[in-house]
Order: sequence, then C-alpha cells, then structure tokens
Amino acid sequence: MPLQQTPFCQSHLADLHRVLLAHEITRTYLAGTRVRFDGFELGPTNSFDFAFGTLSTLEFVHLFSVFDGSRVHGQAERRPGRGDAPPGMYFTVINAKVIQAGEPRVSSDCVACGRQTVRVENEPLLHNVRSCRTVR
Repeated sequence: MPLQQTPFCQSHLADLHRVLLAHEITRTYLAGTRVRFDGFELGPTNSFDFAFGTLSTLEFVHLFSVFDGSRVHGQAERRPGRGDAPPGMYFTVINAKVIQAGEPRVSSDCVACGRQTVRVENEPLLHNVRSCRTVR
C-alpha cells in the first residue's frame, strides 16, 4: 500500500521534499546503491512494510539517511529500552567512510614551531600543544 500524504504534508512539506530530492548531495550520496540490509544487498525493487505503509528502498534510505555503501541492521524491540524508548523497530546504520571522513583537512606548518602538521580548515594552526616544545 503506497503512503498517503496528509493535507499538512501536501501544503507544507511536499515542495521542500521535491527540492531536497533534486539536490546534488541527495542524488550523489543517497541513491540507495550498495546498501546492505542484514547481510542482503538492496535493490530498487525491494520494499519495507511498516504499520504506516510500504517504503521502497529509495524511500527507506531517504527516511533513515542511509548513505550509499552503508550497512543497515534492523532490530525489533519488544520492551521499553533505555530512557524509556518505546518498543518498535530500530535501525542501526554503519558507514565507515562517512564516519572516517570528518572535517576537510589541510597540511601545513605549526605556527609555534614550524613542524609539519594537519589541521581542520579555518581553525588556528597548532598541533597537539603537549607535543610542541615551543609552547608550554
């Protein structure tokens, strides 16, 4: 059963959703490719049945921000969890490339001692102060 949009969704969110789907980042990184769900590679014809409706692979990756190349694990919780989390279906998304990407980095010289170091862009250039002999 396809999802039915509520009047609120149609009047307030539909245009924003179209813009989001057309964005370069969405088309590049949230295309639903190379996604493994509990060990099985998902394709465009896979679907997910929930109490509120059925989601295609693409709708699933957009809803849960599953970047291309990710692994997803689904787990049904039957009792309240930590912090009184309600019972239901929970998903864990793992993508080492996204986790390891971090901030853009550049290599340059330390402002204190001149040694080669790596820094996050637009941050003051100073490596670990404890290891720099000129800064105490």
